[in-house]
Amino acid sequence: MSENNELEKLIENFMDECQEDLFALEQPFRDAVLSKFTPEAPKISLGFGLYPIDTNSFGISVNMFLEDYDTDEPISYEDIEILNPENVPEENKVNLFFERVQDATYDDFSNVAKHGFKGLKLPKEIAAAFLNTKDTKYEYVETKVYWNDEEYTS
Repeated sequence: MSENNELEKLIENFMDECQEDLFALEQPFRDAVLSKFTPEAPKISLGFGLYPIDTNSFGISVNMFLEDYDTDEPISYEDIEILNPENVPEENKVNLFFERVQDATYDDFSNVAKHGFKGLKLPKEIAAAFLNTKDTKYEYVETKVYWNDEEYTS
C-alpha cells in the first residue's frame, strides 16, 4: 500500500467508524463557540471531519449547516445576526466569527488527541500530529470552515 493510500485509508476508516462519535462534539461546540456569535446557534447543525491533503499531511474541516425549517432552503450566514462579542470593527465581525470557529475546531481535535472525548479517540498516528511528538508520521496542516457546504475564505 502506498503512503498516500495509507493516510487516506486511515482517515476513511476513522470517519466511517467514528462519525457517530463526532456528534458528541456538536453541542459543546454550539454552547462554547457559536452561541457567543449568533442567536441562531441552537439551529446550526455541524459536521466535523478529517481529510488527507497529500501523502503525509491532513486537515480538519467543520461544516455548519443552517436551513429554513419550513422550506428546507439553506440560510446564508449573511442572512443571520452575527454578534460582536469582542467589539471588533463592524466590518470584521464575520471574519472573526469564522476565525473563532476555525480555532475552536483545532482546539477540539487537539483536546481529543490528548484526552479523548466521550469515547471519541483519534488514530494514534493522527493524534501524534496534534501532540507535537517527534518523528510523527503525519502532519496537521489546516482547518477549513464551511457554511452550507461552501468553504468560507476571508
